Amino acid sequence: MKALMLLEYNRLEYQDVPEPQVGADEALVQVGACGICGSDIHGLDGSTGRRQPPLIMGHEAAGTIVEVGKNVTGWQVGDRVTFDSTVYCGDCHFCRRGDINLCDNRRVLGVSTGEYRRHGAMAEYVAVPTRILCRLRRAHHGDGPAFGRRGLVRASAPGRAGADEGAAETVKPSPPSPLPRCGRGVTAAAGLHHAFHSCQSYDGTEKPGTRLSPLPQRGRGEGGEGMSENLFDLTGKVAIVTGTSRGLGQYMGRALAKAGADLIITSRKKESLAEFQAEIEALGRKAVPLELDVRDYESIQRMAEAARAAYGKIDILVNNAGCNVRKPALEVSWDDWNLVLDTNLRGTFFVSQAIARFMVPRRYGRIINIGSVTSVFGYANIGPYCASRGGVKQLTMSLASDASAYITGQTLLVDGGISTGATRATVAKK
Repeated sequence: MKALMLLEYNRLEYQDVPEPQVGADEALVQVGACGICGSDIHGLDGSTGRRQPPLIMGHEAAGTIVEVGKNVTGWQVGDRVTFDSTVYCGDCHFCRRGDINLCDNRRVLGVSTGEYRRHGAMAEYVAVPTRILCRLRRAHHGDGPAFGRRGLVRASAPGRAGADEGAAETVKPSPPSPLPRCGRGVTAAAGLHHAFHSCQSYDGTEKPGTRLSPLPQRGRGEGGEGMSENLFDLTGKVAIVTGTSRGLGQYMGRALAKAGADLIITSRKKESLAEFQAEIEALGRKAVPLELDVRDYESIQRMAEAARAAYGKIDILVNNAGCNVRKPALEVSWDDWNLVLDTNLRGTFFVSQAIARFMVPRRYGRIINIGSVTSVFGYANIGPYCASRGGVKQLTMSLASDASAYITGQTLLVDGGISTGATRATVAKK
């Protein structure tokens, strides 16, 4: 078969390689499309050490089963599938209790380290255990479908929202957008009447303990189906974004400003906001910098009063301020725990409370809390962070119910890996 082989760092070659052997519990998938993940880009140049040549990369793909192993049941040739990138063993203590992310024998498709090499899906065929397969709801046609996590969500979303069966028949690449994923998400949430965090399998079934929600209508342009900044007009709206001295807060503040909103930007050190304030004002929007320590109740109250005094109203709140401490559980101190929980969870609640008091009399408001994959899954060495983000998820649903009679929206915005200074530093250490 043909495959794109990483022969050495920064050198790929399209070459003939042996077709993978199919194990008794595996399926051979003819790859229809394979995405290029950011981790593949970083692996290409050797910066992560997790794409050691020679290797066939690629872990976000979809295709058709062309062969199944002798022990396989429930799957057959012709099934259209995608698959998890994590190959877990299914037998260890963690797998048996459902914590597959902690599997003792965990491997990742398209990854090679000093411990293992597992070829991926940038090839004509890939063999994967059927336990990691996900059945696609319907066939997806086209020469270049944008499969991968976002493409699959987009493909199944119209069915969840009650659209016609044909509405998700084709998954097309999104037209280029100047907004990163988090920017498009926050402008969408700011324009929605309501939204909920949800976790859905790719076959469209709802997983226990989650809530499905309507999705916004997407515009169609010459470039295909996609979300753009022009879909959301926030002209005349005022948005607070906490933690805007860097990273994610600036991404989202920038997105809101480009959609027409004027901003309150906050940081523990007001002087750290000067450069970002100038950037927002260069877009033709107002940006009022305010000092805020979300761990200090009085600081929260002062910020809220100053924000209302600056604009006379608050329409949108994005609770972005957060922190993390990375340590094994046995090394986490009392102060470490309090720092993370006070910032991420207690701060989110009391900032929401302070701003909601201004929203309720107007019977209008959007409060957007920032979650994480750790709102749903637990990972080693970040126990306090996982606890805080899980708490934010539950808090968001509670506040959505509590305030539903008064204000319009409580949203948990969840994304996976977003490239910020903090995440880049973490990847570099690994």
